[in-house]
Amino acid sequence: MALFTRQTWPQHRPWIIALVIGVVVCLGLFCYSVFASQGWPSGSSGICLSLGIAAAALMVFEALLGVRKKWLRVWRIGSARMWLAAHIWLGILILPLTLCHAGFSWGGWLNQTLMWLFLVVWFSGIIGALLQTILPTLMFEQVQSETVYSQIDRMTALIRADALRVFHQLNSKFKFDPTFHDQLSEERAQLEQKRQNYRVSGVVRSAGLATGRVAVIDLPGMSAGETKEIEQFGKDYVDSFLRPEIDDAHPLADAKKSQALFRTLKSHVEPEMLKPVDMLEALCGRRRDLIRQKKIHFWLHVWLLLHLPISVVVMVLLAVHIVVSILYW
Repeated sequence: MALFTRQTWPQHRPWIIALVIGVVVCLGLFCYSVFASQGWPSGSSGICLSLGIAAAALMVFEALLGVRKKWLRVWRIGSARMWLAAHIWLGILILPLTLCHAGFSWGGWLNQTLMWLFLVVWFSGIIGALLQTILPTLMFEQVQSETVYSQIDRMTALIRADALRVFHQLNSKFKFDPTFHDQLSEERAQLEQKRQNYRVSGVVRSAGLATGRVAVIDLPGMSAGETKEIEQFGKDYVDSFLRPEIDDAHPLADAKKSQALFRTLKSHVEPEMLKPVDMLEALCGRRRDLIRQKKIHFWLHVWLLLHLPISVVVMVLLAVHIVVSILYW
């Protein structure tokens, strides 16, 4: 689900109001400090120090989102959406609090390092919030057969197995590249190894390995020459496309090129052979959906590779900044 929608607005509204009030109060206190003091206020002045304490407290609160996800989930302290909304809008508030605390002056090397790293965290968080708003909608519109991300490679293996069954309807001796072993092949081998250790009575069922996913195609008897075009197409295009690795340059990875290739193939086969070709085209379409989902998922989470580790560094430097400030105040 997108981060900002009509359904999630009730969770965000109170924190947006808190952000607006916080910014107004922060700037109001800073302006009062400027006019009330003889010179430009510094971080050690009463009001600016209070703003700094508020900023540090909010930073600690921001870090608690990760703590809640990992260790406090069973406590049910507020909903996940409530925590996320607070994390976003109170995180935005930290920037004006920090700038006013420092008197819009970044000070020495420690303060400058802390401020630059905080800006990286702040802007990466903003980018992440935008991505989490735009990309789920994009995925909903462009990915028709979405699945659990961790199961994409397995689903690809199942699609590959379905395609192989279609080819076996045409020629029982047809094989994909024998040097390639996908996840499903490894699972079947492991299951077969386990079966050898047990005495089996009755009919052995393979439910869970998705057998029978493709309906049996009732085809008339075909000679090898009549199915040769489809089999060659499978070896040239389908085999290499229905693999876990993503090849953007593959002709079937592009919907328009794929339609053109299948259209050409259909023009070279008998009318009764169009049904298996249509099934192969549908399976390749599902594979394109999984590729698209994998790419969108990457951009949906890649910003965290920058946001999370630098957040940890910021928290460490914040602790150092507080200790140094107390010792040399």
